Amino acid sequence: MKDKGWTLIEIMIALFILSIILVGVYAFLQNSIEISIREKNFAEFQSDTKLALSVIEQDLKMASFGMPVSCRAASNDSGGIVINSVATDRLFLANGWEIIRDFTADGYEDTEITESSYTKIAQKKGKDNRGGYSGILSSDANQGAFSILLDDKNIDLGDEVTIDDDIRETEALIMHENSAQITEGHRIASITGNNITLGGSLDNDYPAATSQVVPAIAYYLQDVGNRYWLYRNGSKILADVQDFQVEYGYDVTQDRTISDTEWFSDIPSPLDDPTLLRFVRANMKVSFKHKGRGEQGKVSY
Repeated sequence: MKDKGWTLIEIMIALFILSIILVGVYAFLQNSIEISIREKNFAEFQSDTKLALSVIEQDLKMASFGMPVSCRAASNDSGGIVINSVATDRLFLANGWEIIRDFTADGYEDTEITESSYTKIAQKKGKDNRGGYSGILSSDANQGAFSILLDDKNIDLGDEVTIDDDIRETEALIMHENSAQITEGHRIASITGNNITLGGSLDNDYPAATSQVVPAIAYYLQDVGNRYWLYRNGSKILADVQDFQVEYGYDVTQDRTISDTEWFSDIPSPLDDPTLLRFVRANMKVSFKHKGRGEQGKVSY
């Protein structure tokens, strides 16, 4: 009996079938790798977004720590950028981290017992009719002005452990006028001595005798190379943010609930009672971009 060999046609057919199988296996592996990369990138995207929201939440909790309640938050959207015909918001929160940083920097010997820093803050808030630490204007600041003059940039001078300026360049501040109960926030453009140049003009008049200034954290969007970033003062914290809107909940009826009519897109000016501010709600639209198969997918939430 003769052994049957493979004809050339049979070999070519076998190779063709094998090539189809290999192409299918390669496509499957490539698709699996792409899905794995996309899932990994999306997980990182979710983690980064949650982290950014967590940072905002922590800053909200620390807003006005050791500082006047009237200066907890401010709105000023005149410098917000426009994305797809929608004007984005800016959020200003009193920077309580500055106070706690000053009071918890331990410069004492371990065996030395000192007065509680929190006791000092409580005493300051109780004795001072301004309600806590705040900067004082050296002269009246008028509507339309681009700069203000402070007595000192260190608002807790004399009581803290670490002496340092609380109001600094590349950061922000909040101004409040006690008579008219007007509040606004500004990014700081530059500082020369105690003269603070603002990133925009004042919306209101601020008499030196009745006004307060506190260090603040500004959240805003900025276009960097055709990519929108959420900034916290001068630092990038989240990429591909397509919108940033802020609402403020006031217990106007003082019933300990916030109805739909008690949410405001801006802090009311003038505000009868700034202590009625109960909630700050920040809404972001963040895009997840993944390049695959020649296209770019986009998921927003």
